[in-house]
Amino acid sequence: MIPILLLGAIYTYLTVSLFWIFLGSHPILFALGSGSLLILFLGQIWLFFVFFRSGPEEHLRFERPLQKFAFAGMGVISFLFTFTALRDLGGLLLSWAGVPRGALVSPAGVILILLLTLVCLIWGFLNARFRITTPSIKIEIPELPPELEGLRIVQLSDLHLGTGPDLPEIRRIIDRTLGLSPDLIVLTGDIIDGSTASLGRELKELSRLNAPHGVYFVIGNHECYWNIEQSVSAIRGMGIRVLLNEGISVEISEKKIFLGGVTDPAAPHFQGEPPVIPQPDPTASLRILLAHQPKIAKEAALLPYHLQLSGHTHGGQFFPWTWVIHGVHLHSGGLDRLRDLQIYVSHGTGYWGPPLRLGTDGEITQLEMVRMSS
Repeated sequence: MIPILLLGAIYTYLTVSLFWIFLGSHPILFALGSGSLLILFLGQIWLFFVFFRSGPEEHLRFERPLQKFAFAGMGVISFLFTFTALRDLGGLLLSWAGVPRGALVSPAGVILILLLTLVCLIWGFLNARFRITTPSIKIEIPELPPELEGLRIVQLSDLHLGTGPDLPEIRRIIDRTLGLSPDLIVLTGDIIDGSTASLGRELKELSRLNAPHGVYFVIGNHECYWNIEQSVSAIRGMGIRVLLNEGISVEISEKKIFLGGVTDPAAPHFQGEPPVIPQPDPTASLRILLAHQPKIAKEAALLPYHLQLSGHTHGGQFFPWTWVIHGVHLHSGGLDRLRDLQIYVSHGTGYWGPPLRLGTDGEITQLEMVRMSS
């Protein structure tokens, strides 16, 4: 009931703030504006009360096109609400200062909001679909042996196969990853975001991933929303090592690397194991924890890990959530440190929901291990 009331309140606010001004002079514009907005909100009702509540194996009629429409509508509503709220807040400030705010609430002001929304949608869409960065991050490790100097790990996170990038985008991502010639590849959760039965082509692309010292995966919250067992089985079927509250030792040039993997905190709510961070091997020259959610760093920092690799946040993905995310997550993106633990949080390789990136870029992260300078 509360989500319905919230959606209704936002719809009413946007209708009154944006289109009420046209009711007397241009009733057709009012009808077009409020009617179009209503269709977008009906898409949100379908998304939250039908799609999100359907079972993992339940196939809805017209599911994929309705899903795409509803996610796109989410982006439109987000931009409209943000720009309208900023305009109204600015109007209040002007009123308190004794300055007329007529231009802000005029038809021209409404058209400006609509144009800003359109520009952000186009820019964000193109950025999400066609711009993937490959940041190169040097990770300084104390007493790193010369044999591991320059070890290159490539991290993919938050691909969201099923609700995110389409097949050509996925193919480009895999090609670029392989083109980096990594020594080791890690997948830090939210890779699968749909029924594995309907992701045959996408999973076939993912199966092309390979590296001399292996490909490793930990589950994220979206694998939990669908079917943990099927997701894990599909990943294992590709020859990718799945780490569920467990660690593995990898030997490179007779030096040991310990890779630990922890399940997502959402797992126990979906018949999965609760997260338990594996105790790292203290004799390993390099100790890395894979954890989808960066908040696990609070516990990981109490253990002798050198590095935690995470995702989940998407860096907020698009404005204004790129601002909000900093208040939600202590480690929201990029390289950070907690005690002796370094944490790298990927902004995500794909995207979730609205196919938009504005203020962030999708990334295929290159992490190079180097010896800490004295």
